[in-house]
Amino acid sequence: MDSESLKRYSTSDGIILLLLSLCVSTAVYHPYYFGDELFSFAFGMSHGDGFWGTFSELNAYKPRVLMNLIWAAIVAAEAPRWVAMIVNASAMGGCAILVYRIGTRNLNATRAASLCAALVLLGSRFGVMLYFDYVSGTVETISLAAFLGGLALSASAVFDGKLLSGGRSIATIGCFLLAVAVHERFVAGLAGVMVVVSLFWLKRHWAARDFRGLVFPVLGVILPALAVVLLVKTLSSNSLAMGTSGQTVQVSGDTLLIAVTYLRNLFLGSNFGPVWFVGSLNQSHAWAGWVFGTSAALLALAWIAPWLLRGKPSIATDGEGLVRYQAIGVLLAFVGGMVVVASLPGADRQEARWMFPAFAALLLLVLATYRSRARFVLLLLLTMSQAFYLSYGSLERIASINASMTAKQLGRAMDAVDFPGDAGVMVAVAEPDTSWVLGGSDGRVFCRVNLSQRNCLFSATAQLQGSTAEYGFGLTPQGANRRGEALYRYVPRAQAAAMLGSTTLPEGGDFLGRGATWPDWTLADAASRTERGVVVASLAENFYRLDAARVDGKFLVYRAEPVEGDRVPMRIQVNWHNAENGFLDAFIDVVDVSGPLKDYPALIIAPEGAAYGLVYATLHDGAAGKVRLESVRVVDLADAADPSGASPRSTPLPGGG
Repeated sequence: MDSESLKRYSTSDGIILLLLSLCVSTAVYHPYYFGDELFSFAFGMSHGDGFWGTFSELNAYKPRVLMNLIWAAIVAAEAPRWVAMIVNASAMGGCAILVYRIGTRNLNATRAASLCAALVLLGSRFGVMLYFDYVSGTVETISLAAFLGGLALSASAVFDGKLLSGGRSIATIGCFLLAVAVHERFVAGLAGVMVVVSLFWLKRHWAARDFRGLVFPVLGVILPALAVVLLVKTLSSNSLAMGTSGQTVQVSGDTLLIAVTYLRNLFLGSNFGPVWFVGSLNQSHAWAGWVFGTSAALLALAWIAPWLLRGKPSIATDGEGLVRYQAIGVLLAFVGGMVVVASLPGADRQEARWMFPAFAALLLLVLATYRSRARFVLLLLLTMSQAFYLSYGSLERIASINASMTAKQLGRAMDAVDFPGDAGVMVAVAEPDTSWVLGGSDGRVFCRVNLSQRNCLFSATAQLQGSTAEYGFGLTPQGANRRGEALYRYVPRAQAAAMLGSTTLPEGGDFLGRGATWPDWTLADAASRTERGVVVASLAENFYRLDAARVDGKFLVYRAEPVEGDRVPMRIQVNWHNAENGFLDAFIDVVDVSGPLKDYPALIIAPEGAAYGLVYATLHDGAAGKVRLESVRVVDLADAADPSGASPRSTPLPGGG
């Protein structure tokens, strides 16, 4: 195969990688900005949606000037969300192309191995949420693409210890400056890289007192670090120590422990971290022991065994037959730098996406260190690890992925409702998650940007905090579809008001049990009947069976008071079953029973296919104390007058409301 054929194949492979990135991005795309994506729009709204005002305010918060330039332009142009998607997908594809290019041209890896590494990066669990959230996505992908571009330009110096020409040095440092102008954390990775490059140069040239090769690594770390300091001091109102979500980061006793868990996630296939950042298959999952253990055993063997074989036949070498220790050291140092800086915010912020740049370097480490079967065994195990977590890790529970799905369903629901000039209120939703999705509890930014309406949707939090906003209807969750996307149901104003506590529920209703009368209830030994109700003392099988139609779209009201303890967690719970007695879903709302006797209501929405539900009278798992249930009843407010006149269109809301 001649060089032209190799070049042609390289170009075609690059096009394939870019198209794959675009295809994945298109598959999960929706047109509704949400969460941090609305952050820039909020700044724009306070500055007349102008470019310079938005750009200035974003820099004052955090001077990621290249990143802020892109988002200020999106705000000023009122660009549709697909513009941000194209930018993000292109940068993601660029990262994969550069991994492929560095592997084939700078690390002497085969085309197949380099292409495999690039594909693993595109499908990595560390980068999956970047396809959903374009702020996190553009931060991670553009900065990594700039860094990898610099690495490709300077590979002869960085990997092989050669003297870099002045032009390439300038171009490389320019790429590194672009990287830190998007994500300041790359200073830590660059520091690790340049220290290793400097040490290897000194090892080779100390005897000759040749220090020319130190100019590039010294400037390669000092200039980006200086740029970050100058940007923060001149443009930002925050300190250098401000990390993610506005918190101050610092080295603590947990930093080393967190760094170790990050390294285990990268090298040994574990998945330490909070569910909302890494998915449900984390250290607390029932499968964690055998999944983490099996993965660690296989990957540790694949990493170490080739070094133990006589003659090291599976260890890659350069053109002179020497092991590429400098390339290995450089990539390990970059991984170490990125891991340490990611560990500073603490265990509660242990995010998978922060390992995306480190994982790209790890894939290059595989290409630089191993060859033949050893290389493909490692790539195969890393591929299997990513595929397993993507398939079984409930990644829809990652905060940004879940928020993106929520925004899509909310946007669709709002598009299916006619507004007579009134706003809608979100009720019975998770907080602060919902307010974050809406760009603020008042929903002003979400609706202005996505629906061209002002104050058309806000969170119940805003209402409960004293907002005077009027609302004409409510939206409430109605379970989720097979993809884990939340579905929403339209409820009239009267129901929404009752759910917010601004309307007193009627005293009557369909009583399932009250006082001394609890017919057809199954009560466990831990529950005791009295003339004034049932006393429940633990998590127990106390339940009543009723047809789904009897409670669907109505309020289930528990009237209760504590008889032992001040605040006793109690469940409002319905377990749903189909006509064949198969379990479908469970509705559980945990309330703290406190003070005098009062009502604890919940709007109940039956899932599709539900034939009946089991209504429970029980405390929450692990609760201490006792609660007296005076009554459990069903209250129907569906026929209450709706003064706004808001009504769903003939097309049902997502969820069938």
